[in-house]
Amino acid sequence: MNLYNVYMFRYDSQKKCTVLYDLNHEVFEVDMLPYAFLDLMCLHHGSSMQGRIDAFKSMLKVEKKVPVLVCRYQGCIFFPTTSFMREDCVWIQEKYVEKVTVLDHGCRVHFINHQSVELEVSNRVVYKQLKRCRMFLKQITTNFEVVNLLDE
Repeated sequence: MNLYNVYMFRYDSQKKCTVLYDLNHEVFEVDMLPYAFLDLMCLHHGSSMQGRIDAFKSMLKVEKKVPVLVCRYQGCIFFPTTSFMREDCVWIQEKYVEKVTVLDHGCRVHFINHQSVELEVSNRVVYKQLKRCRMFLKQITTNFEVVNLLDE
């Protein structure tokens, strides 16, 4: 499984594992909490999840439902749909979201592989998270370009 192809993951409280959904319509289970899984992914790229959260908070002045950049080069950034400490939190990779539709009691997120997930959060929450992710990616790309110019 290519972890960059994971478009969403969530905790399964009955099985006590994190369930990963990838673009190839495969489902994987890992025997750890979502936070631990995300931390492991971040550590693989040179920082802890807490370090990534602190950077995001500092740059965008966000305190709640902070997205986590796993890999800048791959543009791999996940956002939580609720507080990440809640069991019903779903983590979504920003770049694979195609559209969001409104439901009576929440919204449906549609992915580029024609899969979708129904969430018990408003579409405004998802759009706000998407906007945060895109702002952060733009800001770190701009900051990286400025640092490169200074090195020349």
